Amino acid sequence: MIIYNKVKRYKEFIDFFIRKQKPRCFFCGKIITPDSFYPKKGYKRDELTIHHIDENRNNNNPSNLVLVHRTCHRRYHRLRDLGQIKKLRNPKKI
Repeated sequence: MIIYNKVKRYKEFIDFFIRKQKPRCFFCGKIITPDSFYPKKGYKRDELTIHHIDENRNNNNPSNLVLVHRTCHRRYHRLRDLGQIKKLRNPKKI
């Protein structure tokens, strides 16, 4: 008897999407791999997150959302809070 496993199908879809589309981190520009989607061993959180380009958390329009590495996202907001960088429209490396 085959049991439908939603989690397995979800993971397979994510792997397919990442391999097919080859998305890049909005901040550093590195290609996101399927391995970076899942949490590292010993961590609960995955390595990817969503950034709101206009920094308005209520604006969830797909054109306002980009995929970023969690470390890049934290670095951006830390530098922004310190006043070392201005709001970025099309960043390359921070």
